[in-house]
Amino acid sequence: MEQAPIRSTQLSRSAASPPTTRRESQGNRSEELAQRTQDKVTLALTRPMRKTRSYLLRRHKPGDMGWLVYRHGVIGWKEHGFDERFEVFVASIISKFIQHHDPRRERCWIVEMQKEVVGCVFLVKKSETIAQLRLLLIEPKARGLGIGAHLVKECVGFARRAGYRKIVLGTDNAAVAARHIYQKAGFRLISHKPHNFFGQDLIEERWQLTL
Repeated sequence: MEQAPIRSTQLSRSAASPPTTRRESQGNRSEELAQRTQDKVTLALTRPMRKTRSYLLRRHKPGDMGWLVYRHGVIGWKEHGFDERFEVFVASIISKFIQHHDPRRERCWIVEMQKEVVGCVFLVKKSETIAQLRLLLIEPKARGLGIGAHLVKECVGFARRAGYRKIVLGTDNAAVAARHIYQKAGFRLISHKPHNFFGQDLIEERWQLTL
């Protein structure tokens, strides 16, 4: 019975490679582990950074308000097409807040991530029993971390402690993410109508939360 011929590649490999000693085998494994570790380090260094969940909520301070007007204007234009009248609108709200601020019943929260401002919200007095939530803003790079929901929760808690019975807010149908946050916080839509928002034809909405 004929035996199958040995392939030349097998023969040459067998002849060229002497038996591997135990010490050499351990050394090869050590080198392999070291290479795997280096590959993991390289991958970690080249992989895009994940969004951090570490952020700080604080009170407003000098310099914040100008930034808020500017960022509302930029984001309002890029995401909704609002013209420069929107900046005037935001500035008027902030001006009234600063000039007539009652710290016992009104508050502005500023959000910081890595010492950079990335969001805000205001709760202002509309009447003795009604508060108004205004100017909720989260920078695009800080979205998806639950910051908006956290800010709304802070507003609701503060309003309860201040003795308000309701919180109202105005928004539009294009603010999909914000509307979702309000719904989850317990707000309900009480009215809506067509309205031109700073050059854009949208649906104006009024939302309310009973405390």
